[in-house]
Amino acid sequence: MISLIAAGVDTHKDFHILALTDELGRELSVHRVCATKAGYEEVVRILGDVRDVIIVGMEGTGSYGSGLCAHLTRKGYPVSEVCRPKRERRRPGQAKTDGADALRAARDALRDLDEGRIPKERDGWIEAARVIKVAHDSAVKARSAHMVTLKNLIVTAPDPIRERLRHLGDADLIATCARKRSCQEEIIQALWDALRTLALLWRSADDEAHTTEDALSHLISRHAPALLSTFGIGPLVAATLATTAGENIDRLTKGEASFAALCGVNPVPAESGKTQGRHRLNRGGDRKANAALHTIAIVRMRFDEDTKAYVAKKMGEGKTKRDAIRCLKRHIAREVYKLLRDAFGKHREPYKKRA
Repeated sequence: MISLIAAGVDTHKDFHILALTDELGRELSVHRVCATKAGYEEVVRILGDVRDVIIVGMEGTGSYGSGLCAHLTRKGYPVSEVCRPKRERRRPGQAKTDGADALRAARDALRDLDEGRIPKERDGWIEAARVIKVAHDSAVKARSAHMVTLKNLIVTAPDPIRERLRHLGDADLIATCARKRSCQEEIIQALWDALRTLALLWRSADDEAHTTEDALSHLISRHAPALLSTFGIGPLVAATLATTAGENIDRLTKGEASFAALCGVNPVPAESGKTQGRHRLNRGGDRKANAALHTIAIVRMRFDEDTKAYVAKKMGEGKTKRDAIRCLKRHIAREVYKLLRDAFGKHREPYKKRA
């Protein structure tokens, strides 16, 4: 009789801890492997035949465990993403070791086998969009930081310089500060040099922000043109929503309802006593995706007549403006899901418990 096993992985930057259990969750062995290609092959050797592995529960499939997750997926092993436990959920006196965390990952994956969380695939154009978006966000953050620092220097500058610069708009301010100047006074010269350095740094970050936004626009236009042609959706919003959905969108077993929950726009019941049938805002989910849907909603509420009529109808039914926006975001999530599914949806059966 073939003995089936389950595995759990506690991921780290330089190494991973692999724990094996039997099909009832009883510990078999614990191994430490390097977070390298050779280490990944060692994990495959330890796991053995794919047919003998029920599930591999793994923490951090989107960070430290992404390499091992992709390697095991390519080899055909069923991988399920498990959540890190919160500290308050640990029993008093319970041990906290890497081996214990790996065992918990294996047991959690076994327990939730029928509802396992399939990790996002990271080998397609969605991953390319994600890394470009990361670079764009970094450039935007740097650009803002340079402007704030520049204006802080102006606040404490000598009166002639402060009066000259304080009323300028951002574009004129950068153009003025970027000019090279020569002054007799050492402190004035140092100040103008500092302002010029910050202005040039701002320009560099601004150029990178526009370059990465253009790169996102070209990438998404090639792979999901219908997404960009939808009213209110630009390249940055499209990249955010596509990254949240993932390349293997069919891992969302409940379809657009799962995507709405992932974005934090599914209605949450808020009933108590005589208050029945009420729903509130969902404060969970991916907040970046939620903000992207909110951006689409606000743009449409300003410029789209059909959306204006929809919001007016909801408010006429007795809903507050916030509730009307919540309903609108849920509607937009349904629309976006269909566009994403048509753009890159690939069928993938959910993991099923083996007999």
